[in-house]
Amino acid sequence: MAHTSDHLRHEIRNYNILRRSTELGLQFRLKKIRIHLFGLTGHGKSALINTFLCVFHNSEYQIVANEEHPERGTGGGTTVDLQYYQLLRTCVDIVDNRGCTRFSFGEQTEYRRQMEGERQLLSDVEFMDDWKANLLSPFLWFEQLWNESKDQSALVVPILVMSKTYPWGTEMLGRVHQFCSVVCRYTGVYPIIVATFGQENDGNHETELFPDLPGAKFLVNNYNVTSMERNQKTDEDILRILKLSLDYADRILVNCRNFRKKPRVFN
Repeated sequence: MAHTSDHLRHEIRNYNILRRSTELGLQFRLKKIRIHLFGLTGHGKSALINTFLCVFHNSEYQIVANEEHPERGTGGGTTVDLQYYQLLRTCVDIVDNRGCTRFSFGEQTEYRRQMEGERQLLSDVEFMDDWKANLLSPFLWFEQLWNESKDQSALVVPILVMSKTYPWGTEMLGRVHQFCSVVCRYTGVYPIIVATFGQENDGNHETELFPDLPGAKFLVNNYNVTSMERNQKTDEDILRILKLSLDYADRILVNCRNFRKKPRVFN
């Protein structure tokens, strides 16, 4: 296990987006990969970031990103803006996000604007009402005629954080499925789905993890304020998620070879 973890850390540390962009002959220069988190309020996005940093740097668990009972999915989130944290000083940041409440059209529109490069890091995340989002929709479509992202320096790799113990209903999962399609359109890949659960809950049903949702899925007992003791399984799961995030970034880079600029829309 330790050997596998060390190998994964080594592969992650050695990734260089500038070198890879040159190898692929891209016509534009990207400087950063942003592992960008999405999800409902209180489902563990900030705790997952703390777990990423702890495991990757092989250090004690520290509360760097704010968190509040993340594994319980009770709506206790504290993040209200686009905070970011360095994973690799050279090229990888992790972006924390304000949680939504039901993946409404207005909430999805704000998340979409983030993926399009219309939101700056450290800016407040403001969700609009559905009716306002519907009024704005024709203008957003018009912007796509110029298929260039406003942020030409960074590539977005999406992670969707979902509490396994939350009472997901058919209607909500339908909206999440729609959101996954939106993510693929505006980033070039489906989100990596990270299902979190608390230690007091049963987490032994990976085959049952949201079977109707597209994309890779991980069941993770991420560390948090009430459970900081590290274990090999969680460490390896976390490193595999980070490595897959870089693999996704590489896939997006390959798909960008025919673009003069980083696109706003991929399909």
